[in-house]
Amino acid sequence: MPDEGNLDPIEEPALFMVGLGWDFSLPLASTADFTNRFSVQGFSIEVKYVGLGRLEIGGLVAWHTLAEKGFSTYTDPTGDVTVSGTSVHEMSSNPLMLRAHYAFRQGARPDPIGKLVPYVAVGVGGSRVLRRIDLGIDRFTRESWHWAVGPEVGVELPLGPATLLLSSRLNYLFASGGGPEQLYLNFTVGAGLD
Repeated sequence: MPDEGNLDPIEEPALFMVGLGWDFSLPLASTADFTNRFSVQGFSIEVKYVGLGRLEIGGLVAWHTLAEKGFSTYTDPTGDVTVSGTSVHEMSSNPLMLRAHYAFRQGARPDPIGKLVPYVAVGVGGSRVLRRIDLGIDRFTRESWHWAVGPEVGVELPLGPATLLLSSRLNYLFASGGGPEQLYLNFTVGAGLD
């Protein structure tokens, strides 16, 4: 009979990962028509269940701001007011998504330290969008909620207790609530904690 006092404990892999990301945003299509400046103002928080082998499921909450200063003319939706001058166009987006990941790993977690694990993911959910134009002393705002999808590709690099996360996500927000469709690309650098 083995001596149970000399057995090393078996370390169980963590079933959840919490990821914190710094999101950079590049406006595309109709979003670039409103503000065409690359932004470093954004972050994301993701929680996912990783106990299903290569499949991982979870949720993501993010905040992204894109802003640009320039000269413009603005006419309100009623057509009653037209104002011209130096302006700041700002769009703030808050995606809330349920997500599924598929990791291209050899075996079950945990992955070997220093081994890149590529993945693909898709998120579906909603997003609040606040578009604001500051023009002189006037401020024009429009808030709307949109259905959203977010396909993503990325890599994870395990570094012991933490994992380096690098990804690129396309955010497509369908036209809704009087607000036009929005399209922008995120580049994320982050860390995941098991």
